[in-house]
Amino acid sequence: MSSPPRHGRPSTEEALSFLRKSGCNQKVINHCITVAKTAVEIAESHIRRGVNVDLALVRSGALLHDIGRSATAKVKHGAEGGRILREAGFSEDLARIAERHVGAGIPKKRQRSWGFPRKIISLRLLRRRSSATLTSLSAEAE
Repeated sequence: MSSPPRHGRPSTEEALSFLRKSGCNQKVINHCITVAKTAVEIAESHIRRGVNVDLALVRSGALLHDIGRSATAKVKHGAEGGRILREAGFSEDLARIAERHVGAGIPKKRQRSWGFPRKIISLRLLRRRSSATLTSLSAEAE
């Protein structure tokens, strides 16, 4: 993918192409496909109940959530993924999804010692009020 779509929501094919071109291995790509299928099922169930959900954001965010694995296998891959997506010109929403999908259950002190960006540490409070899955998918809070 030479450049991300102007609206910031890549198609499934564009997202998979970006994962490959960025250097993600097939195991990571398969994982992202599985996460996307599950995330879309969850989102569609909310839509059926009348909740307004950006299904394209959920799908593309789930597909690209582990793009940081192209640079590191460590827990910091979330922050790295946010950086990669921003540098490639993807939307801030997508960058936040990649950035914020890690850290649930990791104590704040350990997050700091591992160098997590402050905005990820603050997400911990949000996860107490809603499910980690929907918080990660929405990427709207801060």
